[in-house]
Amino acid sequence: MSETYLRTYNCRAGQLKDLPELSEEKFRAFAVRGIKKGARIVSFFGVPGGNGSAGLIMVLAYDKEGYLEAAACPVKDGFPSLS
Repeated sequence: MSETYLRTYNCRAGQLKDLPELSEEKFRAFAVRGIKKGARIVSFFGVPGGNGSAGLIMVLAYDKEGYLEAAACPVKDGFPSLS
């Protein structure tokens, strides 16, 4: 399975339009895969969407490698806990 995410580095700006939107299943896999590879969650937050929906954005930091990965997930009725 090919993972989809935005890779960037500290002090670099990015565009929200460039952030890939993943399904709930792929978003969870993005988080779990990153943590298993030694990443840490540095940002995890919700943003308003259209028509009463919302979205989640997560940024993972790979300290040893020196990069960040980010992805988004649209949410309609809720999102199960990651823990």
